[in-house]
Formats: sequence, C-alpha cells, structure tokens
Amino acid sequence: MLTGQCHCAIIPTTLGNMKNNLARRLSQRALLLLVAVSPAASGAQVFNPANGHYYELVAASVSWETARIAAAGASHLGLGGHLVTVTDAAENQFLTSAFTADGLHLHWLGGLQVGGSLDPVAGWVWVTGEPFMFANWEPGEPNDANSEDENRLIFDHGTSLNGKAWNDVVPAFDIAAGYVIEYQAVPEPAIGWLLAMGLPFGWFAGRSQRRPAVCY
Repeated sequence: MLTGQCHCAIIPTTLGNMKNNLARRLSQRALLLLVAVSPAASGAQVFNPANGHYYELVAASVSWETARIAAAGASHLGLGGHLVTVTDAAENQFLTSAFTADGLHLHWLGGLQVGGSLDPVAGWVWVTGEPFMFANWEPGEPNDANSEDENRLIFDHGTSLNGKAWNDVVPAFDIAAGYVIEYQAVPEPAIGWLLAMGLPFGWFAGRSQRRPAVCY
C-alpha cells in the first residue's frame, strides 16, 4: 500500500512539472518569434546573417557630414561603424524589413557624389570605397532638383520591390530624420578613389587603425 501511495503522489507532481516546462518552452518560443518579426527600435543593433554585419538606426536631425563622423566613431562588438553602404537589393530589402520603410524615411546612407559630376546619375561612391554597383532610386531621381548640387544619399519617397527608395539631396538637408550605421570590418578604399575624391589618405587611415581585425 505504501508503494502505491507513493506512486499516486509522484504521478501528479511529475505531470505538473511537465506542464510547467511545456508552458515555459512555449513562452520562450513565442518571445523569440515576436523578436524575429518585430521591427527594430531606433538605437538597437540588428544582425544580418547574409553578410555578418550589424545595423543601427539613429534618430537625429543632423547634416550628412555630422552623421558620417558620428557613424565612423561608433563601434559594436569590436566592429567599426560607418554610414550604411547598400551594395545589393537583398541588403536594401533586409534594411526595409528590419527597420520598416517609415523607419528608414529621411535617414542618411553613406553615398556621396564625386565633386564636379554634372550628370546627377554619375560619380556616386560609398564612404568605404566599395563599388557603387546597385542603386534603388525613386523614379525621377537623382535629379539635382532646383539646379542644386544634390550630392548626398538619403532614404526617401516610397518603396519598390527592392525596398525603401533613395533620393539625392544637399549635404545640409534640413529635414533629415537620422542615419543608419553599418558595423563591419571595413576594407581599405582604393587609392584611386581617394584621389578622385580629393581626400587625404588619413581621412580613412585613422578610421581603419581604430578597427581591430575581425574574422567571420
């Protein structure tokens, strides 16, 4: 009788523990799913598994140059920061999904136009020296509106299949809402690109020396 009583006492307890563990696991999975589908808040770093880079949305009404300096001085997990350089459609789609089109609206990217380019479409480069092979311009952009030298890149207007659209604006665009930082091990830019920009090598060299080597 004593053995039977012990079993009767143990079974309900065991079932209760199983239920508690199951409920805990379901809650944890629900939390992970919520994080996965929720857009990232401003100031939160988001990881892109496709390229191993992190991204951060910063809310700040500043000029492009102020944003560039702030991004270049930022770091995350040992990775140096820079204004985001979107090199293909998948990356632009990732950013639109992570931060939403509305969240990216009027936020600076790390694109700029080489001085002296008369064609609004020509001469665009990235702050890292990466090739400017992909663009997601809003239809009708870039256009140097009102005959101004619009030589900086910002998320603006609507969206396309490739995500949030881009626009060319002046460096001191006074309604900019913020900027996007990308964290990665930045490659050295080509010397020819530096010379074309009229920038001293130290403009990049100082940034590179502050970045530790990172293996993916």
